[in-house]
Amino acid sequence: NDCATEEQKEYAKIIQTNSDLLLQLISDVLDISRLESGRLKFNYETRDLAATLSDMVVQTQRLSQEKQVAIATSFSDESLIIETDPLRLQQIVINLVNNALKFTPPGGKITIGFEKDVEDKCVLVSVTDTGRGIPAEKHQDVFKRFEKLDEFIQGTGLGLSICKLTINYMGGDIWIDRAYTDGARFVFSHPLTQADRKA
Repeated sequence: NDCATEEQKEYAKIIQTNSDLLLQLISDVLDISRLESGRLKFNYETRDLAATLSDMVVQTQRLSQEKQVAIATSFSDESLIIETDPLRLQQIVINLVNNALKFTPPGGKITIGFEKDVEDKCVLVSVTDTGRGIPAEKHQDVFKRFEKLDEFIQGTGLGLSICKLTINYMGGDIWIDRAYTDGARFVFSHPLTQADRKA
């Protein structure tokens, strides 16, 4: 509305932001409830992991440009066919990228990568940033519900616990790479096929 004052526009923006946050909270709580009760359905398909992750980079391009953060890929293979639920895989990776964007300053970089682990019949997917990093003593806490490293950063504090629950259901696990010290690197394992799931 052109007649609205700057103050009214500011209030409207605050209301919109808080409404979005509330909707995200409801969505996250419902996701956790469905995951824990086994009511969340997983639909597995064969997908080229390199192409799928490259598509996710394109999806996050607008937000990364706004934040003045570069997003790149680093793949051990040009193509790797895996059996996955593409929607859930996207949810995990986009969640990790959005987290990285929150803590990476302008001029920083986020890299999405993967490497095949032949011995464990899985792939290791990583999201690496050049942000402030995560203290070693907080590495386990970040996967707890409502845990936030910074209370002043918008979010529900449920994203990483949803990532962990989801990848566990898909037969993998997620952790923070302690050896990386130039920011934060989240790594998750994913079976190459559902037949490769660990018992």
